[in-house]
Amino acid sequence: TASTGSSTGATSTSGSEYKEVEVSDLEPRAAIASGDVQVLDTATGEVLADIKKEGFLRLNPAGDGRHVLVSSSEGFEVLDLGLIVKPHGDHNHYYEVAPHLSGSVVAAEHPGHVVTHAGRTALVADGTGTVTTFSLAALDDGQLAKNELTSFHTSSPHHGVAVPLTNGNWLVADGIEDERHTIQERDASSTVVTETTDCPGVQGEATAKGDGDVASFGCENGPVAYSGGGFHKVSVPAEYQRS
Repeated sequence: TASTGSSTGATSTSGSEYKEVEVSDLEPRAAIASGDVQVLDTATGEVLADIKKEGFLRLNPAGDGRHVLVSSSEGFEVLDLGLIVKPHGDHNHYYEVAPHLSGSVVAAEHPGHVVTHAGRTALVADGTGTVTTFSLAALDDGQLAKNELTSFHTSSPHHGVAVPLTNGNWLVADGIEDERHTIQERDASSTVVTETTDCPGVQGEATAKGDGDVASFGCENGPVAYSGGGFHKVSVPAEYQRS
């Protein structure tokens, strides 16, 4: 997961050792999970941080260009890559801090997909079917407070995915642990607005930039696309596929 810095102008300092240092420019940093979590300077290959973590780890961009969410046995942990952009009139100032875990954790049983769209990020706990969401602005200080989080639940725990929409609604996969084929659009009260059941094995998603909401979902019988407020099946010649 690479980063070139945030545009929020806020810092995340969980201790006095993380001091901002102004620099002339920022070199992207990459976070790599391989037994533990390392953060590298991509220009030099220097290891800037080696964070010891046990168990299976997955890295997910948090959506703000600065933070990474580390899926671990504790849930989703906030990792600050330490690249800071502060707008100042017609130009920016750049700062660096040492990469570090901010200490903020969104508890989750079997943390799964992380999706950012329309200025919000959605986290799915596969073990409970809980979808937790927050505005990207909540990450300005590197901390995700309880009052900055909202959540809703799928009908059953399963390996799911959720996508925030510009109208405040959500696209969410619904199913059970061993079978899933439904994608729903839900409103803020979790009422189903529209749905499709033609997506067996629904897995990941991809969103497109531009006006309106366009998203696609991988299915075993060809993708499903969401656009114009509805779901559309994409036909494929193969009898079976994963996308």
